[in-house]
Amino acid sequence: DLFMDKQPKGILLAYAKDGDKFKSVLKVVPKTDKFNASKLLGTGLELANGRGGGRADMAQGSGDTNKLKDFITYIDSEIKKAK
Repeated sequence: DLFMDKQPKGILLAYAKDGDKFKSVLKVVPKTDKFNASKLLGTGLELANGRGGGRADMAQGSGDTNKLKDFITYIDSEIKKAK
């Protein structure tokens, strides 16, 4: 929350590897209309043979570690498209 307070247009993606799976959390500022964290994370995790969900401002899920790069590349490309 401290990060989001200091970054009024911020997006935070955190992930951790856990063996053959990774866990992720995506948080976006609540007042944005550019991103829906649940949709963005869910679509990205499909590329990683995973699933996730949550709210428009925060979502979490997991996927296969060997597909982590595909997941990160997708999230990054979607953020860059919105600029």
